[in-house]
Amino acid sequence: MMRTHSSGFYGSGFNTGISLLLLLVISSLVFGDSSDAESAAYFSSIHPDGEIFDSSYPQEVEFPVITGLEAIVFADSFLSHMGARNVVFCRTTWIVAPLGGYLVDGLCEIDIEGTHYTSFRIGIGDGSEGNPEEDKFTFIAHGTADGNGNIHWHPEPGPDFQPDEDEIIPESCLNYEFLLNREDFENLEIDFPR
Repeated sequence: MMRTHSSGFYGSGFNTGISLLLLLVISSLVFGDSSDAESAAYFSSIHPDGEIFDSSYPQEVEFPVITGLEAIVFADSFLSHMGARNVVFCRTTWIVAPLGGYLVDGLCEIDIEGTHYTSFRIGIGDGSEGNPEEDKFTFIAHGTADGNGNIHWHPEPGPDFQPDEDEIIPESCLNYEFLLNREDFENLEIDFPR
């Protein structure tokens, strides 16, 4: 069963199981007047063992914040524009530093610049930075090994890039600042089999 986690004030929290029925109720709040069929179809893209984490700011906070489910909605829209297929959302992780937001991890089939990728991480701002909630701050894709056993990463040159002494680190490497729990990310296909 999919698990959701809700944090209390900055991380002191409790875990709670949530049923698909409750998710459908939540979806009506997220999607407005969408039909039950649309809601059921949307939540079918969350892995049955998915771990969806929600932040919970104190009541005094005046900025609008989003939930882990809303972060998934924004991530789904982004992936759709990228041409991703067979998307399955596996996990959200709420972070507060270096900025506030969600890391949304999942599986998909996506081709970027002629390379095939099978998993993704998208960083979605939660609104706590004063930016629009749907502000995407990172996108990382991980692909299958090529004929030489090399794992593909997007953006290039990947998290293992070691610049020469006089070489400047490409700006794209800043995305990998958000590759927290790298081993968990690389094992998505094992931990969340389709």
